[in-house]
Amino acid sequence: MATVTVFTSERMTEIEDANIVSGAINSAGHLILNRHDGTPLDMGAVSGVQLDGGTTYSKADVFSYVGDTDPGAVPDGSVWFDTTGPTGPFASTTQQGLVELATSAEAITGTDTQRAVTPAALAAVNASKILAPNAVTESTAATAYPLGISQMSLTTASGWSLNSGFGSVVTYRTETDRTVQHFYSNPGGTGTPRMWVRQYHTSNNGGGWTAWSASQLVYTLTPGTLVQTTGFTSYPTGWSRMYFSTANGTSWDFAGTAGELMTFVDGSDYAKQTFTSHASGSSVAPGIWTRTANAANGWSAWAKQLSDGGAWTAYTPTWSTTSGLHLPSYGNATVNAKATKVNRLVTVTFDIAFGSTTNFGASATTTDNWTLSLPAAWPASTQSPATFLGIGDMYRSATNLGFTRIKLSGSTAVSFGILACYVSGALGGGIGGDVDSVTPWTWASGDALRGTFTYESVS
Repeated sequence: MATVTVFTSERMTEIEDANIVSGAINSAGHLILNRHDGTPLDMGAVSGVQLDGGTTYSKADVFSYVGDTDPGAVPDGSVWFDTTGPTGPFASTTQQGLVELATSAEAITGTDTQRAVTPAALAAVNASKILAPNAVTESTAATAYPLGISQMSLTTASGWSLNSGFGSVVTYRTETDRTVQHFYSNPGGTGTPRMWVRQYHTSNNGGGWTAWSASQLVYTLTPGTLVQTTGFTSYPTGWSRMYFSTANGTSWDFAGTAGELMTFVDGSDYAKQTFTSHASGSSVAPGIWTRTANAANGWSAWAKQLSDGGAWTAYTPTWSTTSGLHLPSYGNATVNAKATKVNRLVTVTFDIAFGSTTNFGASATTTDNWTLSLPAAWPASTQSPATFLGIGDMYRSATNLGFTRIKLSGSTAVSFGILACYVSGALGGGIGGDVDSVTPWTWASGDALRGTFTYESVS
């Protein structure tokens, strides 16, 4: 049979009073439900945030505030989501966290240690180091330039003293008294790049900028592209170099001589050239030629500089005959010969004292005239064989002596024409002929042949 449950009025009132009629979250973040009879029911915290505990997550009951105004005193565990800006933690060199972006002005200033630089701010920093053309005058102090490396272009209206004021200036300023500046020319085409440098200090040596010092590149030219008569305006401005071998100096005064030609053109109305011959070995001194030019008169004649040839060079002359026959040999003769060269002028002195084993040439005749060789490194230039080079001395005794005219024999030796001679006290003995083993007398041990002469060498 059916069961009938009967509610009394008291029971119905009790059920009605227990019904939830409203609810709200209080300041502590708890959900408070209100019964019909007005009795509150605390349901606990209703917000949850998952926190990273390192290896697991834990749930924390918190109360959240969102807005642009600081909520002030709030219950423990509450979180304020600030809609105007972050409150931390902030990033540092050792801490991950929130970071603010630097403005371009802050990036250019370069002193902030908290803000991060964006690509745009970095571009602004670079742009700040590129000064407007002609922005700073040449005499302005280093403090006018930004710290670090800066660059400025100059036009011909800049007023700067170098290169007609046209070029590029790079300034390295780590502090006022650690400032270095480079000026670069802007040549283009076939021009020669040039560079100048100066430095700045507030007090050293009177303070201010130093004078400019040039540091120029050397333009390399090819022999044959310019000849001796080419005007200086055809050379690049500044320094240039051209090296000649013995074969490619055609049309130059020093043709046939290896060496280096250095040319300097100042870009206005002056030029100079220096040619230095390429000599080698201790017995050969290099020659130096110079000339200058201007627009009105062109190149001057070459002027050769005299140089100190150093100590005289000792050598042993080869003793021979003009016929190539009945050749003599020194044996135990005492031979002292030496030479020196200044430019192309060669001076030779010799003193030969014949000894007991000297061989004057077996069966020699008056056609076997004696020759002594020149220093091998310095052959004579083309001259007449009759050219007078110097005086020689023939000596045996007070009554047997004479003088010779030293003359060329080919380009590598000299021979001896008899000028005056006394034999046994009488004048004669082969005057007008040449010295040989039997002229002006039959030579023997103890006799001597001496002399000094000069000649023009090939180079």
